[in-house]
Amino acid sequence: MRNIHKVAVLGAGTMGARIAAHLADASVPSLLLDIVPKTLTPDEQAKGLRFDSPSVRNRLARAGVDAALKSRPAAFFVQESARLITPGNFEDRLSLQDSISMNRERLISDAKQVALDLVRLGYRPGLPRKDIRVLGQSAFTNMKLGLHLMRRAEYVSEYDVIVATQLAKMLSGARGD
Repeated sequence: MRNIHKVAVLGAGTMGARIAAHLADASVPSLLLDIVPKTLTPDEQAKGLRFDSPSVRNRLARAGVDAALKSRPAAFFVQESARLITPGNFEDRLSLQDSISMNRERLISDAKQVALDLVRLGYRPGLPRKDIRVLGQSAFTNMKLGLHLMRRAEYVSEYDVIVATQLAKMLSGARGD
């Protein structure tokens, strides 16, 4: 099994910043990347910063880390782990050959190699389980209520609700909207 030494998280919005936060809590350093801003803020203009300044170019990724630090419920289990997140941008960091494997075929090849190694070591999959209970309509209703409350408190976006509803249907075996 390979050890994960560093992870690149693409996109520093709510989801990307929280993924980086979870990785940091697990002591995995991450590179949080986002686009380069197209305009300077009034504050950056007042400071005399230019577009080539790292603080300008990495502003969106830095804002993602800052938002994760301030969020409630907390994104970080331990706030000090935020130091393991390095904010950056796609243009500067992806061109530095940071050993980021983004090649789909390479990822598939690596997964196949792991599977072949398991077979060579004698791994045999277990029999499929038939005793797993499906929770039904009441569980689906409970999950939908939780989603509704999280949406009202603005902890999740409308998109998150759509995805989570589909997931709740699959987990509960229920039909419903």
